[in-house]
Amino acid sequence: MPNTPTILIVDDLAKNVKLLEAHLAATGFQTETAYDGEEALAKVWADPPDLILLDVMMPKIDGFEVCRQIKQKESTRLIPIVMVTALDRIEDKVKGIQAGADDFLTKPVNRHELLARTRSLIRTKLLNDQVLNLKGILTSLFEISTFEKRFSDRSVLLAEFCRRAADLIGAESAAVTFWHGDKYEIDASYNLTDEIWQQEHHDKLNAVRQVMENGETLFIRSSQRDMLERYGLYSGYIGVPLISAAGRTLGAVHAFGAGEDLQEEAVRLLMIVSQRLGYEMQMKDYNTRLEREVDMRTAELQRALGDLKDVNENLSQAQAETIFRLAKAAEYRDEDTAAHLHRMSNYSYIVARELGLDIEMCSLIQLSSTMHDVGKIGIPDSILLKRGRLTPEEYEVMKEHTLIGVSILRDSSSKVLQMSERIALCHHEKFDGSGYPHGLEGNDIPIEARIVAITDVFDALTTKRVYKPAFSVDEALGILKKDNSKHFDPIVYDAFRSALTQILDVKDQFPELVDMGDRSLGM
Repeated sequence: MPNTPTILIVDDLAKNVKLLEAHLAATGFQTETAYDGEEALAKVWADPPDLILLDVMMPKIDGFEVCRQIKQKESTRLIPIVMVTALDRIEDKVKGIQAGADDFLTKPVNRHELLARTRSLIRTKLLNDQVLNLKGILTSLFEISTFEKRFSDRSVLLAEFCRRAADLIGAESAAVTFWHGDKYEIDASYNLTDEIWQQEHHDKLNAVRQVMENGETLFIRSSQRDMLERYGLYSGYIGVPLISAAGRTLGAVHAFGAGEDLQEEAVRLLMIVSQRLGYEMQMKDYNTRLEREVDMRTAELQRALGDLKDVNENLSQAQAETIFRLAKAAEYRDEDTAAHLHRMSNYSYIVARELGLDIEMCSLIQLSSTMHDVGKIGIPDSILLKRGRLTPEEYEVMKEHTLIGVSILRDSSSKVLQMSERIALCHHEKFDGSGYPHGLEGNDIPIEARIVAITDVFDALTTKRVYKPAFSVDEALGILKKDNSKHFDPIVYDAFRSALTQILDVKDQFPELVDMGDRSLGM
């Protein structure tokens, strides 16, 4: 159950405090009180509330200074502050705004206005908390999907994976099971006692066996009593198979005791990192170059996460940042760069605008396009990291990244992930029907995929790869012209050429910082 929101009432007059407490008594909120600025700050530092009703004229420290100190501290700056004052001068309100106040109430306080503003700001605070929690999930995702290089002992690695997987989804305990011959056994666990294992693993349909034998994710919430009974479970359960590069079920990750408020985004992230773990368990050696690549991407994502701030200003911007970082985390094993994602997504936005699509559609394409190659997480490293051209057989495997991307992104209620699914599937289709995976042609290819097709190829052509130097812009444009009406939609091609000045500005804005390779040029 979520915690009851706490409201801190700060006023030097007891009668004012009691009046506000009386107004809030029937709302279900918990209240705390402070009678001067120093006491208020002490309580905020010790146990931050969810909202503060703050008087202005107080002894020792006035309300403006209290507000300023709270908003300057990183751990408390997102707490909404409502200044409750008899001062009605415009200069006083300006001073309050400059101190960081989120809203104002004039004494004597109107009960209905108080409750309406309180509920609205509490909702905003909860949304901010959810975004910050999603940032924490991304941090956990990154740590889980890159920590193997720090562990030489397999059992230690798996135990750490269990612990972080449980933390990622808020489960009480977790385990990793693997097939040993025709039987499966626990290879590592976190907080899993024999008693819990026996409770959750007795007869009936048996969720653990179901995931191991069927190789499909099983997600049962604690409120689904009929499903818990069917599978012989006592609490919420998530089981995610570990699949090899050949599609064989190696084992599974199991989490027991997941809370009812578990978000589907967290389950999706667990599926991604579990799929990654399945491939990692097959890898025996790390060459020096791959270690350098992982170290570089580690520093890159840590810097990017450090820049994720001020979520209260624009929640939609926070969602865009989340999707972009997920794209980078999922693709860190390939040699694409963050600069590539920035360039290609901005190219796509510019072309969409040139085609006359509305702003919302253009922004959706810009954000969704970053996930176009998320399916590369499922391509074996022997192919994905190969220097030079692929053999025909290897190229067939590489082409499967479009279908793997669909399997990761499908069945989402998010418009961003729905469009990301279409782009991941269709960005290698060609206008004349000669592309893959389904040989779609013409307008049967979604417009967003037709846009990404030309922007992705242009960026690949003008970037240095291990088997070729970077083509000049004129050379790249010549290749695009040659493939007009074959690979590319002629209308999209014309829009690309019309917007070339803007596209080249973006190219200069996001240069490559290091030499990178690419095995899937998209040609």
